Amino acid sequence: MILIGMPGAEVDTVVLQEVRTGKVGSLIYFEKNIPKTNSFAGLKKMSWTYQQAAPVPLFIGIDQEAEKSID
Repeated sequence: MILIGMPGAEVDTVVLQEVRTGKVGSLIYFEKNIPKTNSFAGLKKMSWTYQQAAPVPLFIGIDQEAEKSID
């Protein structure tokens, strides 16, 4: 099982199939995967959809890089 990213901010059918067959054990979210509106609910729905399809619980991570503020 491997760690993969998704192409967009919605459930991807190819990724979903790979999760269902047990080929994917971990997902990572990048900025491009976070919905622009209602981000928390959208991210939660995507994660839940992938988790429900997985034969074993997925490890889900996020690549987050904080922006520097200029004082």
